[in-house]
Amino acid sequence: MPRIAAGSIRWGTLRRALVAGACTLTAGASLAAAQTAAAAGFLAGAGVESTTPPAQGSSEGNQANSDFAGAFSTCLAATFPDAGRFALQEPFNDQNGNKQWDPNVDLTTSPPSGAPEPYCDANTNGHWDGIYQDNEKGPATGVHDQLEARAVAISDGVHKPV
Repeated sequence: MPRIAAGSIRWGTLRRALVAGACTLTAGASLAAAQTAAAAGFLAGAGVESTTPPAQGSSEGNQANSDFAGAFSTCLAATFPDAGRFALQEPFNDQNGNKQWDPNVDLTTSPPSGAPEPYCDANTNGHWDGIYQDNEKGPATGVHDQLEARAVAISDGVHKPV
């Protein structure tokens, strides 16, 4: 077995290789299990769907806003001209020009201070609705990894799938 020098492989690369290997093994096992399940009268299904929000202004983003955010049309474009980077975010007035809604307009102080940028509360829930990061630094600035939802359903052909 070849030796790998310390520091010559990045953790992200190693993690992706391990995940790819695990997925290959899982897919092979699932295929074998599905063939066995079908022979025994079982039903099985699996699915994956991307849930990454589309970019604002793209054809997919415009369709998503039309399908799911019809209330945005009630927001005055002159008052709330900005929509951020992603579709499905409430329109706002980008007072500092950074292309995202900010809970504190003055970002030059540490910690940031000031009133939040004005936004159109289209669903009247009392807060701005947008795509947030998981690091407590506010709205997401881009897509790092695609978001996905995965599901598996199994049934004996008589009872509801679980």
